[in-house]
Amino acid sequence: MPRPTRAQRAAIAQRRADAVELRLAGANPLTVGRKLAADPTLNSDRTAYPCGYGHELYAKGRPAPDEETLVRSVNRDIAEASEQRIASSQADPGRGGRQAR
Repeated sequence: MPRPTRAQRAAIAQRRADAVELRLAGANPLTVGRKLAADPTLNSDRTAYPCGYGHELYAKGRPAPDEETLVRSVNRDIAEASEQRIASSQADPGRGGRQAR
Protein backbone atom coordinates (compact mmCIF):
# COMPACT_ATOMS: atom_id res chain seq x y z
CA MET A 1 0.00 0.00 0.00
CA PRO A 2 1.51 3.39 -0.99
CA ARG A 3 2.16 6.05 1.61
CA PRO A 4 -0.90 8.29 2.11
CA THR A 5 -0.76 11.87 0.88
CA ARG A 6 -0.86 14.77 3.31
CA ALA A 7 -4.58 15.24 2.62
CA GLN A 8 -5.26 11.54 3.22
CA ARG A 9 -3.29 11.61 6.47
CA ALA A 10 -5.33 14.63 7.60
CA ALA A 11 -8.59 12.84 6.69
CA ILE A 12 -7.48 9.72 8.59
CA ALA A 13 -6.54 11.82 11.62
CA GLN A 14 -9.99 13.43 11.48
CA ARG A 15 -11.61 9.98 11.23
CA ARG A 16 -9.70 8.89 14.34
CA ALA A 17 -10.73 12.02 16.22
CA ASP A 18 -14.36 11.48 15.21
CA ALA A 19 -14.15 7.82 16.30
CA VAL A 20 -12.86 8.82 19.74
CA GLU A 21 -15.57 11.46 20.07
CA LEU A 22 -18.32 9.01 19.14
CA ARG A 23 -17.00 6.37 21.56
CA LEU A 24 -16.83 8.94 24.37
CA ALA A 25 -20.43 9.84 23.55
CA GLY A 26 -21.37 6.22 24.18
CA ALA A 27 -21.61 4.75 20.67
CA ASN A 28 -20.49 1.13 20.35
CA PRO A 29 -17.62 0.30 17.95
CA LEU A 30 -19.92 -1.14 15.27
CA THR A 31 -22.05 2.02 15.23
CA VAL A 32 -18.89 4.13 14.98
CA GLY A 33 -17.64 1.95 12.11
CA ARG A 34 -20.90 2.34 10.21
CA LYS A 35 -21.04 6.08 10.83
CA LEU A 36 -17.49 6.56 9.54
CA ALA A 37 -17.57 4.03 6.67
CA ALA A 38 -16.33 5.00 3.21
CA ASP A 39 -18.94 2.89 1.39
CA PRO A 40 -22.31 4.71 1.23
CA THR A 41 -24.17 1.38 1.26
CA LEU A 42 -22.61 0.59 4.65
CA ASN A 43 -22.53 4.14 6.05
CA SER A 44 -25.44 4.88 8.39
CA ASP A 45 -25.83 8.35 6.81
CA ARG A 46 -25.73 6.83 3.30
CA THR A 47 -22.87 9.16 2.36
CA ALA A 48 -19.24 8.27 1.80
CA TYR A 49 -17.03 9.40 4.70
CA PRO A 50 -13.71 10.70 3.27
CA CYS A 51 -10.97 8.13 3.98
CA GLY A 52 -13.52 6.28 6.09
CA TYR A 53 -13.35 2.67 7.15
CA GLY A 54 -12.89 0.46 4.09
CA HIS A 55 -11.88 3.31 1.79
CA GLU A 56 -9.25 1.17 0.07
CA LEU A 57 -11.86 -1.47 -0.80
CA TYR A 58 -14.43 1.13 -1.85
CA ALA A 59 -11.95 2.85 -4.18
CA LYS A 60 -11.29 -0.49 -5.90
CA GLY A 61 -15.00 -1.32 -6.20
CA ARG A 62 -14.72 -4.29 -3.85
CA PRO A 63 -17.30 -5.27 -1.20
CA ALA A 64 -17.43 -3.34 2.06
CA PRO A 65 -15.70 -4.78 5.14
CA ASP A 66 -17.73 -7.07 7.38
CA GLU A 67 -18.87 -6.05 10.87
CA GLU A 68 -15.98 -7.78 12.62
CA THR A 69 -13.45 -5.95 10.46
CA LEU A 70 -15.19 -2.62 11.14
CA VAL A 71 -15.05 -3.19 14.90
CA ARG A 72 -11.35 -4.14 14.74
CA SER A 73 -10.59 -1.05 12.64
CA VAL A 74 -12.44 1.25 15.05
CA ASN A 75 -10.70 -0.25 18.08
CA ARG A 76 -7.29 0.05 16.37
CA ASP A 77 -7.98 3.70 15.45
CA ILE A 78 -9.06 4.57 18.99
CA ALA A 79 -5.97 2.90 20.44
CA GLU A 80 -3.68 4.77 18.02
CA ALA A 81 -5.41 8.09 18.68
CA SER A 82 -5.11 7.55 22.44
CA GLU A 83 -1.41 6.67 22.15
CA GLN A 84 -0.78 9.79 20.07
CA ARG A 85 -2.62 12.00 22.55
CA ILE A 86 -0.68 10.53 25.46
CA ALA A 87 2.64 10.94 23.64
CA SER A 88 1.90 14.54 22.67
CA SER A 89 0.79 15.46 26.20
CA GLN A 90 3.99 13.94 27.65
CA ALA A 91 6.13 15.74 25.07
CA ASP A 92 4.58 19.13 25.88
CA PRO A 93 4.40 19.62 29.67
CA GLY A 94 2.56 22.93 29.22
CA ARG A 95 -0.48 21.08 27.86
CA GLY A 96 -1.27 19.22 31.04
CA GLY A 97 1.35 16.51 30.84
CA ARG A 98 3.55 15.54 33.75
CA GLN A 99 6.81 17.38 34.16
CA ALA A 100 10.02 15.50 34.85
CA ARG A 101 11.53 16.26 38.23
